[in-house]
Amino acid sequence: MFKTGTTTLGVALERLGFRPHHWFWSQFERLAPYFDLDTKKFEPMADEIRERAERFDAFADAPWLFLYRELDAWYPGSLFVLTVRTSTEQLVDAQLAQWDRLGIMEKWIEQEGAPPPREWFERRYEEHNRNVRAYFRDRPEDLLEICWETERDPWSRLCSFVGVDDVPDEPFPHANKAPHLAQALSAGERRGR
Repeated sequence: MFKTGTTTLGVALERLGFRPHHWFWSQFERLAPYFDLDTKKFEPMADEIRERAERFDAFADAPWLFLYRELDAWYPGSLFVLTVRTSTEQLVDAQLAQWDRLGIMEKWIEQEGAPPPREWFERRYEEHNRNVRAYFRDRPEDLLEICWETERDPWSRLCSFVGVDDVPDEPFPHANKAPHLAQALSAGERRGR
């Protein structure tokens, strides 16, 4: 889910030699992926999404975090990472701040007439986590759940999960910290990510 370290995951995978797509894909703004967990809205773009996916071997951020079922079907044997925060409250605070910075709250109010309540953000985050955990319940070896804020050795844990033997001897990246979000998104889009 947004503001759980999905960009950090993408940067870390890139440093491990993967080709990740880990910037928000602005074409999906017209589908309002920030607003709910309904992946049916992506169906009209399935061919475009699949074509885009073929260029990469790892994915993080939107729309990919919503498409774990589709990616699992398209690429059997894939591994998945569920990034989480230390608390739902902390996640909601981060998402509200992000929505304000990026003008998403303003767009929501234009469309809906009022801002969403905190409970909406809480339900969305908790429902996403429940859905992912339930989907992988019988395949725990295919899912790594991790909180970058509390993980003592994130490089080792991630490397072990994705099968990389050489653990980097460098600090773990903590990418996309709030003040740099808009600049990072813009740079990612310019690079065609």
